[in-house]
Amino acid sequence: MKKVFGLIMKEHIQYKKTIGVLFLSTIFMIGVLPYAIHYYRDVIPLSSIRTPLLFLGISLIVLNAISSFFISLNRAIKMKMLWLHHPNSIVLLVFAKFIYQMVAMHLLLAVALIGLYFLPEVIIGTAGQIFMLSLYVQIICNVIYILFTVLLLVLLAITLQLKPYIGKFSYVVSTLLFVGFFLSADPFTLQFLEIGRIPTEKISTYLPTFTNGLTITAMDVYVVYELISFIFYAALFIVACKWIERVITR
Repeated sequence: MKKVFGLIMKEHIQYKKTIGVLFLSTIFMIGVLPYAIHYYRDVIPLSSIRTPLLFLGISLIVLNAISSFFISLNRAIKMKMLWLHHPNSIVLLVFAKFIYQMVAMHLLLAVALIGLYFLPEVIIGTAGQIFMLSLYVQIICNVIYILFTVLLLVLLAITLQLKPYIGKFSYVVSTLLFVGFFLSADPFTLQFLEIGRIPTEKISTYLPTFTNGLTITAMDVYVVYELISFIFYAALFIVACKWIERVITR
């Protein structure tokens, strides 16, 4: 754990200014920009400005976390000597970058989701229910971050493997594989893993409702399915890291 923490702190030293700018940008986008737009377009309700800006801000934060991870990783890949002589394993190096961007993403989301409390015209609920909604959004964003980061990490390994042979066409192959994965993915083929159901109906009662009648229903959790998914993505992560190490140090 000390090694991981030390590597995360190195990432923080490198990216703390960027994270600071992102914090200020998030505060501006969620707290200041809606009033500025409303000042010049006062015919538009403030809630109609805040809502799309909030969703846009959340989307940009997740996208930034994923892109920042790969920017940091690509920078490290170019430093071949770092990979050859570093005392820590390659998996640990990549994992530290992965965790740092995840933590930064959640901190930025925590700031952005404060905007939920300023949407009484859209959200009906107590402060506690809005807090539960913000946690729900954090969980969804976390799943998206893990899913896309691990899959793109595998595709990066494939790209690096193919690049010496087919050049820039390797990016096309990786893109087609990425699109093909999502087009062919069928959640119904994994129904046999839906064992150990944990009902979540009661969670919905702790979430707010919306003025347009929309309600949020939490999906049931299956212990076996979640455990297998965790093992699968953890294995993919390790395999991709080892694959990248092998390609760039050959």
